Amino acid sequence: AQGYAKAVPEMLARSGVDALAILYVPVSDHETDQVVQAIRGSVANALKEEDRPIPVVANILLSNPSEPRFIDAASRRIPVFPFPETAIRALARVKDYGRFILEPQGRVVDLDGADVNRAREVVRGGLGQTPDAAALSSDAVSRIWDAMGLDIRLVGEASAGQGAVAMVSDALFGPILGVQSPDTETRIRLIPITDQDARRLVPRPVRDAGQEDCWMDALLRLSRLADECPEIQSVELAGVNVKAGTLVCRSWSITVRNRSL
Repeated sequence: AQGYAKAVPEMLARSGVDALAILYVPVSDHETDQVVQAIRGSVANALKEEDRPIPVVANILLSNPSEPRFIDAASRRIPVFPFPETAIRALARVKDYGRFILEPQGRVVDLDGADVNRAREVVRGGLGQTPDAAALSSDAVSRIWDAMGLDIRLVGEASAGQGAVAMVSDALFGPILGVQSPDTETRIRLIPITDQDARRLVPRPVRDAGQEDCWMDALLRLSRLADECPEIQSVELAGVNVKAGTLVCRSWSITVRNRSL
């Protein structure tokens, strides 16, 4: 316990420390209580005088699994994780989230050539007389793309890519836009998306190749379409790729549902 009482404040006082993970393997219940008290006191005192909000996590194998999985340290709660890997992974998630909230929020941009009223007419023309979802014909989908100013073309397997774009209407969150990149990474955003959201959704290989502009434009127009046409239940683009500055895909589909029934 004395070792933790000495080491924890020293580590928190170092200018190069961005986060602290405290690990302890219990030997006895009595010693565990002493170590927890030492951690609690040293963290509370150190952070009271520290103007940098340093994250602190702990990995302590508590003998009683029903005990609270945190340590109260004055105004700070130190989360206690069952494994060191879990604690470090939590710190990484916090770092990623911190980087995310510091980024510009972006804005919902105006889209030249997007005729939402014409797209809505095509969508409503494909509604069935039942509350079940219905798939629009490929010709109707093509007319929606034209109305929204979306330049997307169907190609064969040889020209198709490995990316995918999908929009689904969630009962709780509403329409959600997702992108799966060739490296199988999937990113999602709630609709309507901003220009910054669209940039984050673009697959990394596409950004590295300098081909993000047509992707961003398509994602923004799909977001606007879903936001303005609540009858749309899903949109799917499979085998998405960029050819000669144009977005192409192997297949596309849109399903709609009559919300008035």
